[in-house]
Amino acid sequence: MSKTGVGRRPVWKLLAVTVILVALITFSLNFIHSYYSVTVPTSDEIAYTPPPRPSKPSKPSSSLAPLPSLPPPSIPAPLKALGDVKLAPSPFLAEYVPTTCDTLLHDSFPRYRTFRLKGPRNREVLIFRWLHYTFLTHKELSWPDAARDLCPYPPELAPSFRRIFERFAPSPYSDIATWPAGYAPCFFWTQLDYGEQGTCEGGTSWRITANFTRWREADVMLIDFPYLLREDYPPYYDLARFPPKNTNQVWWLKLVDEGLAYEWYAGLRGFRELFEMTMGPPARVFDIFQPTFGISRDRMPEFYKTDIPFEKKKSDVLVAWMAGNCNPKNNRNEFVDELMKYITVDSYGSCHHTKNVPEYVLKKYGIKPEGNATAHWQANMYEVKRDTLSPYKFILAFENSNCAGYVTEKVYDPMLIDAIPVYMGAPDIDDYVPPHSIIKVSDFKTVKEFADYIEKVANDKTLYESYFEWKKDKTYDSFCEKCWKGETSYMCKFLERAEWVG
Repeated sequence: MSKTGVGRRPVWKLLAVTVILVALITFSLNFIHSYYSVTVPTSDEIAYTPPPRPSKPSKPSSSLAPLPSLPPPSIPAPLKALGDVKLAPSPFLAEYVPTTCDTLLHDSFPRYRTFRLKGPRNREVLIFRWLHYTFLTHKELSWPDAARDLCPYPPELAPSFRRIFERFAPSPYSDIATWPAGYAPCFFWTQLDYGEQGTCEGGTSWRITANFTRWREADVMLIDFPYLLREDYPPYYDLARFPPKNTNQVWWLKLVDEGLAYEWYAGLRGFRELFEMTMGPPARVFDIFQPTFGISRDRMPEFYKTDIPFEKKKSDVLVAWMAGNCNPKNNRNEFVDELMKYITVDSYGSCHHTKNVPEYVLKKYGIKPEGNATAHWQANMYEVKRDTLSPYKFILAFENSNCAGYVTEKVYDPMLIDAIPVYMGAPDIDDYVPPHSIIKVSDFKTVKEFADYIEKVANDKTLYESYFEWKKDKTYDSFCEKCWKGETSYMCKFLERAEWVG
């Protein structure tokens, strides 16, 4: 055998072994990768799993109509209910008092967050309010007329401008297309710049602007009406409608004027993480708690000065209602439908309208009779409402959603005219009203049982007057736990959390 033949045999063995080793290593690596690449969901992902994203339309919508009212996504059981108050399960509560908005929210951040601002504490803080597009869904606007007066805006805002116009501006976009690059109608900021300013304890002053030419110098970007950010697919808000975030800016979210049933995505952790500081109810969700309808101590005497005798209240019709939002997020309309089968309800608003505002009230405030069904939305709306409803013993104080912390003037207005509020809404309402001052529909098993109790109270003077015992405490200390507005302005409450550097 030649030396050449003898030398080849070990080489082939070596190659064979090498091939086998490579195969084994490849198999092992694939196995390890497949094993360890399994995604482990976070607690938030376990708590909240959004539905699959539907396909987007090929062209942007051009309607001026408001964004559609969207049902909340289905939420699996592991997510904890919001708030300490839990309603006992019953068919009645399931039908009329759903708590959807209290079961779709993620837990809040650590309760006391801070943010950093540059400069001395006693300087002026410029706050830019990103609110200006709400008119697109609420006002008729002549685009050709608006385009006659154009103002410049920083070029970095162009993508968000374009995104919002494509979504909400009327079609065709011919007027928008003819605007010079970097220009838009001055209406966007001149009509919505209210010149708000103030000074906080410690010497920090603040000023709110809507002038886009001051965008770059603003210390804070404030979003206090995120309505136009909503979308119907994950993550349920459109980041492209946000302005870019400057490195020197902090972002604030103030959601006080509307409940989370309408802006429910604001309760999701991913949305709130976009902001250095958030404000609103309930306390468990936002950094700074602020009631929807805060009451100042200066206003407290109004609740105690009225004294309408039991005998002067109507006895033929016991219950009155005045509401203008006929598409609520709860089942208050269905409740009223059922209630009207058992007792008479005088309804003065747009919803279930059965009664006109008295002529003497219309004349008193200069309102034309043809605007009767919506009279309470016109000038002097609170006065019209109180004068109209004051003869009744019971007023339906039904919120448009049943969200924890969402408590509006509806529950307080009856107290100012010595009527008993009949309440549907926030499950934690007891924290916002005096003890034994309201009747909650959630305390009853059926609408018939509730109607029977109303008639019982109406015919028992002692029982009726027991709902006004709270007026005997003139110290106001027992009026509520969470309804206080406080003496500090919204902006100063934000600035109290600032850490000053540099």
